[in-house]
Formats: sequence, structure tokens, C-alpha cells
Amino acid sequence: MLDRQVVLLAVEGNRERPSIVIQDDAYVNRFTFIDASDRVEIGPKTMIGPNCYITDHDHGTATGDQVGDQPLVNEQVHVGKDVWIGAGAIVLKGVEVGDHAIVAAGAVVTESVPSYGVVAGVPAEIIRIRE
Repeated sequence: MLDRQVVLLAVEGNRERPSIVIQDDAYVNRFTFIDASDRVEIGPKTMIGPNCYITDHDHGTATGDQVGDQPLVNEQVHVGKDVWIGAGAIVLKGVEVGDHAIVAAGAVVTESVPSYGVVAGVPAEIIRIRE
């Protein structure tokens, strides 16, 4: 289910048909922005808090070229089943969030999170494993 003013943006990058897949019983809270140029997948029964940002790309950073002229760099994002992503969290390209994981509010996730992992901080770090 998508709450009010959720933005789903699939823009052609390095893939002809970018996709955003939100599986059954997932909930995306208000003002969240999911930005795909390749593929972002949200697993079933996952809850995403308000004001989150999830993206599968960023810009190249080669010296000598203006940032806006550089190609997109894509790496798919996969959020597993029964995940909780807290308010204001950011999930960046190439990240896989394992099943049953928790991402703390305000965290910036730059690396994959194991199943049952709990991450927090900027950049996000594992603070414990759920038992």
C-alpha cells in the first residue's frame, strides 16, 4: 500500500526498462521517494516509514567532467521481506537489506544489511542482530 504523496520515479538510465517492484502487503509511508534507473524491489510485509529515500543509482565522479554530464552509475536495490525502514532513512545503490532487518530512523545505508540485522547511523552500521 502506498500512503499519501509517495513518489515512484523510474527513469531510463543504463537499462531500457527501469522497474520498481513493491510486493504484497508492503507499506510505503507518506512522502517517501523511490527512484529507480535500473531496479528497486521491496519485499512482502515490509514497512517503510515516512520521508524515506531509496535509489539504485548516482552520478559518476570522473575528474575533468562536470557532475551533471556524467553517466548514471546503477546497482540494483533489494529490500527483503518483513523489513522495517524507519522514518527519514536513505538506502543507496547496490544495497541488499536482508529479510527481517531493521533500519533505524535517519540511517544512511551504503552497504548491505544481513537478515535480522539492525543498523543505525550515518553511514549505517550494524548495532545488533535480532534474536
